[in-house]
Amino acid sequence: VAEDNRVNQLLTLKILERRGHRVVVVNDGKAALRALQKDTFDLVLMDVQLPEMGGLAATAAIREQEQSTGRHLPIVAMTAHALQGDRERCLDGGMDAYLPRPIDAEGLIQKIEALAAPSVDGDASRRDDDASHTPAAGALRETKPHAPDNVGMDPRDIFDPAPILASVEGDEEMLRQVVELFSEDAQAALSQIRDAIERQDPERLTVAALSLQGAVTNFGAQRVVDAARKMESLGRHEDLDGARDGLGWLEDEVNRLRHALSEFVTPSDSFVPTDQESVFRKRTMTLGDQESSRILIVDDDQETCRLMRHELERDGYLVEEAVDGGSAIDVYQRTSPDIVLMDAHMPDMDGFTACSEIRKQPGGPTMPILIMMSLDDGGSIADAFRAGATDCLSKPLHWAVLRHRLRRVIEASRAQKRIDHLAHH
Repeated sequence: VAEDNRVNQLLTLKILERRGHRVVVVNDGKAALRALQKDTFDLVLMDVQLPEMGGLAATAAIREQEQSTGRHLPIVAMTAHALQGDRERCLDGGMDAYLPRPIDAEGLIQKIEALAAPSVDGDASRRDDDASHTPAAGALRETKPHAPDNVGMDPRDIFDPAPILASVEGDEEMLRQVVELFSEDAQAALSQIRDAIERQDPERLTVAALSLQGAVTNFGAQRVVDAARKMESLGRHEDLDGARDGLGWLEDEVNRLRHALSEFVTPSDSFVPTDQESVFRKRTMTLGDQESSRILIVDDDQETCRLMRHELERDGYLVEEAVDGGSAIDVYQRTSPDIVLMDAHMPDMDGFTACSEIRKQPGGPTMPILIMMSLDDGGSIADAFRAGATDCLSKPLHWAVLRHRLRRVIEASRAQKRIDHLAHH
């Protein structure tokens, strides 16, 4: 998954892992190429708008490399920038399929299963999707409309809960994480837009507006999408005066959405969820579950350990630390953790060897071990799984992705322990 937006990363990861797929997430086109050089993948989900190297440029580089290998790797374009001609541009650029956001979970899975099937030829699998195309923005300038505040407004008047509820599939904690990430990223995007206007930088303005669109489309908030698209259009046409005039409108719409999402995930007494929404409001892990989980962090980077300890303890986990593979085995034997987070490359004994050694310890064969690695280091994902890793995490770590992986692995481990207990009693 090549995607730079954290909300989209988390949602895509959730959808794919629920279906049993192994997922590697990278932030830009160059990182995608590095990942493909290290390991073999069955399919790439490629955002079109990426930093460093865009999705189309990365696809062109992949197709050029394939000329010498004879292999065809399916590449699916994903974008919130669903304008007329985008699909054709993606297919002409070497991509096999096109999915506009917000992503439909079942549609995404069906597309993956069709394209990644060994018997399907990449070029032959291309077909017209019934994707709706949004026409380009009209007039470049628009008088800022009166922006009423949220007092007395139902959050559903500001955004459509259906797409995001379908994506998280009833996981309330995931919903909270997505809303938290969106709130942070939206504020960052607004700050970048304001800075671009002040610096008279239309290219940066366009990129920031596109980034905001990428997160907003998951919430069915058409007013914010329209305002962000107008800002993007102003950037493309280098109309910085128009962008300055329209900034207040965009800020009002984003802040209104942030407030509505906050009200939705933490409703006040005046908010009454529908029957369907009530069904979705079921947490998959209680705070007590987290508090009873002990995590062993193995990393020779003290700053990484400090930051991870801070975040994990804030979530209620108990944390143990080791600085290399040899000490990790000692700490493992002494503390009996519920899960191990292991850096791949450390002095004395690396993470791959330590993982193999832990598997030989009492309880080791079933211990969840997540190996953390940078795509620039010498190891590969295949090496991690050969060493016995349960899963892999790409560095730099994204906290929301790590939090989701931890919950998923711990839940699966506990479920297996309950099954084993019942089988022996």
